[in-house]
Amino acid sequence: MRHIFQRLLPRRLWLAGLPCLALLGCVQNHNKPAIDTPAEEKIPVYQLADYLSTECSDIWALQGKSTETNPLYWLRAMDCADRLMPAQSRQQARQYDDGSWQNTFKQGILLADAKITPYERRQLVARIEALSTEIPAQVRPTVSTLARRSGAATATGGRAPTLQ
Repeated sequence: MRHIFQRLLPRRLWLAGLPCLALLGCVQNHNKPAIDTPAEEKIPVYQLADYLSTECSDIWALQGKSTETNPLYWLRAMDCADRLMPAQSRQQARQYDDGSWQNTFKQGILLADAKITPYERRQLVARIEALSTEIPAQVRPTVSTLARRSGAATATGGRAPTLQ
């Protein structure tokens, strides 16, 4: 049996490992392995409200900074606008004509699939571009998504709206 250990672990290896074992005894406190410690729940500092369960009839009435700066709100609004008939979309879009970026963006969402003319689409894209500096950074990707979905690139002569 002794010859098996001699073949598997040569004497030099045993001698080289002894100083390491001796040094381990000198350690006063050691860090516990990560396996033994329970995982801590890390909650993000800022959480976004999810509007997936919000009824489409209620989505347009929601207002406020926390709502209007939430990209999930705008994506849900796009989803709800897709479900409207073109005449309903046009009628709803007329309610948002005060010139703020929020209402202009709501108009854009509602009119994206409302069978508007290329001229109307260009005007809408121009209004959104004019207000692009007011649009919060976290909402800007949804503006680009709207431009791609509505075909604004073809309506503006091959270029999509650019946001500053």
